[in-house]
Amino acid sequence: MSINRTKIKRILIPIVSVFSLALVVLVLLYVNREQEKISCDAVSVNFLRKGEGALVSEQEVRDLVMQLCDSAGSGAAGLSTAKLENAIEELPAVKNAEVYRRINGELHIEVEQRIPVCRVHELSGSQYYLDESGEPFPVTPAYTARVPLVNGNLYEPYSMRRGRMDSDSMRVRSKLDDVSALFRSIRKESFRMALIEQVWVAENGDFELIPKIDDHVILFGDTTEMDGKFNKLKIFYEEGLNTRGWNSYQTVNLKYKNQIICKK
Repeated sequence: MSINRTKIKRILIPIVSVFSLALVVLVLLYVNREQEKISCDAVSVNFLRKGEGALVSEQEVRDLVMQLCDSAGSGAAGLSTAKLENAIEELPAVKNAEVYRRINGELHIEVEQRIPVCRVHELSGSQYYLDESGEPFPVTPAYTARVPLVNGNLYEPYSMRRGRMDSDSMRVRSKLDDVSALFRSIRKESFRMALIEQVWVAENGDFELIPKIDDHVILFGDTTEMDGKFNKLKIFYEEGLNTRGWNSYQTVNLKYKNQIICKK
């Protein structure tokens, strides 16, 4: 009896294997035929990061997909996901893109945007945005981000800065690293973000902050003890200016530890 079972197994195993392989081939042929029917409209786009100042739209990504789709000549099925990822990441405001196909063959695109934290206008005349990591990307006429302006005694054209934050071997310490550190501190608290309208780089490299309120200038100094300086400033606004009035001073100096020096 056991001998018969062994013979049956020896016969059935190859048959089942052949049948399974044929089934897989049929499924792949079906999926391939279904993918060929998919148009470039069958694409979903998801933004992983959203926020004020985003400079790329879903429509912009879809338009790019349509262009590549037309050049592929075979609908969405003819698009290379790697090629599409590279093309999307060429958009200045895109930090990273991931493209994959769903089980029905449709394309799904996930886009991580660069969120601008400031707009740099340096001495040679070039302008660009800095994102949260300090990486620059171009100003575009299609969108304008409502972020603080950084100008003054700052010379670092876009062409010099681009790519240096992506490679440790190319990193060169510059004033823009301090600018990036300053805005990391600013973005820690809604009070700081709502307050600062402009950052001026003085001749000695110190930062002077121009608030959205009143006509005074905040002498901030360098990037040491930044949180402490902002905390002092917040207390001063809440307690000092409420009693003396917002038009009392021309400068508010935060550069000295444990004190604020104001000049009328």
